Amino acid sequence: MFSTSIKSQRGFTMIEMLTVLVIIGVLTSISIVAYGKARDKARLARIKTNVGEIALSLDDFARDHNGKYPALVDYHNVLLPEYYSTNPGPPPPWVADQPTILKRKGNAIIGGGPALADTRNPLQDDFFKDLDASAQSNFRLRQGEFPFANGPMNPVDPLVLNGQMDAYPINPLAGPGVSMVNIAHMLYDYDAQTNDYVWVEFTIASTGEVRVGLCAARPVPGGLYRPIDIIWNEQTYPKGDFAYIPLKLTNEQGTYCDAYWIISYGDLNTLKNSPYNKFALDPAGNVIDPAFANWPNLPPPYGDGNASTPPDPMSVEYQIKRLMLGALDVRATAYEDQLIIAK
Repeated sequence: MFSTSIKSQRGFTMIEMLTVLVIIGVLTSISIVAYGKARDKARLARIKTNVGEIALSLDDFARDHNGKYPALVDYHNVLLPEYYSTNPGPPPPWVADQPTILKRKGNAIIGGGPALADTRNPLQDDFFKDLDASAQSNFRLRQGEFPFANGPMNPVDPLVLNGQMDAYPINPLAGPGVSMVNIAHMLYDYDAQTNDYVWVEFTIASTGEVRVGLCAARPVPGGLYRPIDIIWNEQTYPKGDFAYIPLKLTNEQGTYCDAYWIISYGDLNTLKNSPYNKFALDPAGNVIDPAFANWPNLPPPYGDGNASTPPDPMSVEYQIKRLMLGALDVRATAYEDQLIIAK
């Protein structure tokens, strides 16, 4: 007589299968969130590293220029955009064999890329070098002045011009291949006869708002800058870019400076939670932290040098206060004591 042993053929119940699927879903969600946070942290770290590379290039420039950093360069005298006006108005074009009474200056550092290439893209060519003499861009073109009158436009970003950089680092928060740009546009007039200069007032056409000397703005085709109308919000925040602010100009012409600040910007989470926001103004222009209402305290010509008074709206230091909103990091080679953040 034979005995037959039948093993159980029971499979998973529906409840067991659903339980497994729920566990897998939870683990997947946790993994995705963790990956997203790790990716965001890596991008922010990349931005800081990129600014470090720019700072090293600035150090290389200083070693080649008696310890001086790039500050301001001649800004083209003819074209000004319709979306802002200046007081005083633009000086006349440069004329051969006549003294230059007033010459407008702008921030020397531009950023962007690719370097030294005719990309057929007016914005990119404006940043660096236009090899097509028949279609030169007007970026900082000194009208009629040698060597710009005839022939290709030279690269105008000094770090590229002097070989410290081939191109600015890629912005990890922008599209593929998009380099970081400097969003700090500075403008002042230099009078060669009096050896004196004055910061230029910007009037933003769309709002009637006036800024002095320093303006948050983006480079646009044609060699101009488009000012950001208000202190930035989620739509206008310059994610992944930087602001280069030359300080301690070493001569009246402002070609070189002894010091600078570089403010870098992160993602929208940085905009909301930056520890530097205590120094800044909110989008309505109000002081965020009353304890820092008198910050920054910079000497003339940037501010009044008085620590007991808040920055005058008609001053460069007031514009610096605007630029601090959402700062990811700040590199300072002067006035570092202004940036101490209480733990």
